[in-house]
Amino acid sequence: MFTKSIIATVAFAFLSASSVVARVNHADLYGYPHNRGAPPAGVPRQKITPGGYRDPRPANQGAACRANNQCSTDIVNARAVCGADGACTFSCLGQTTFDGTSCTGQIVSPRCSFDRQCPTQVANASGVCVAGRCSFACARNFFAQGSTCQPAATECAGRVCPSVIGGYSLCENNTCVSRCEGHLGFRQFCNADNTVCQCINVANDANNCGAPGNVCPPSYNGKGVAYCAAGVCGLSCNRLVKVTPRDGAPYCTN
Repeated sequence: MFTKSIIATVAFAFLSASSVVARVNHADLYGYPHNRGAPPAGVPRQKITPGGYRDPRPANQGAACRANNQCSTDIVNARAVCGADGACTFSCLGQTTFDGTSCTGQIVSPRCSFDRQCPTQVANASGVCVAGRCSFACARNFFAQGSTCQPAATECAGRVCPSVIGGYSLCENNTCVSRCEGHLGFRQFCNADNTVCQCINVANDANNCGAPGNVCPPSYNGKGVAYCAAGVCGLSCNRLVKVTPRDGAPYCTN
């Protein structure tokens, strides 16, 4: 009886440990499409890669079907679907658009963090994580328009347009006009007479948190790092201990 009890305990511990090991982050391992349930036999789930998602099965576009899992496609960044007419077709993923050969643009990941790479197929751009979702940031002298990066104005009517941090310039009515990268969280703030304007991210900028000029205070003892998230200041103590007194600002200690 005692031996059976030990065996049962060990077996339960082994199963518990196995379940813990098997719990992996779905977003880290798998890309698109996010199939519900088990994928069809012989079809591995695909990681998100800079080259985009591609269905490993041979394409069967136009074949008769009753359900999506009977269809496949060789269009990059697309998922196979069974159309209303009962024939296999495809639809582009995320914010991508079909250009005649593939679905181009940025696939938006369900979630990401500051240390997780976000791939992008958008030309003249790099992948970034914005508010927990993968997006893209256009290179200098380009601005986001839909799922593409378009050239910004470098000069207008013979005058050089200014470089805008968090934004870009356009030539309108022979005048350089500044705009902000709204999809990255930047908004335009101007002084009282609108002579000076800036693009500021009040959601994540620790020097302008919630409002321009609102600086997130660091720990009074110099430990920890102040940060801004969703327009609210916070204090990261990393591996130190965070202390939040009833009266006063939080601080970090050993």
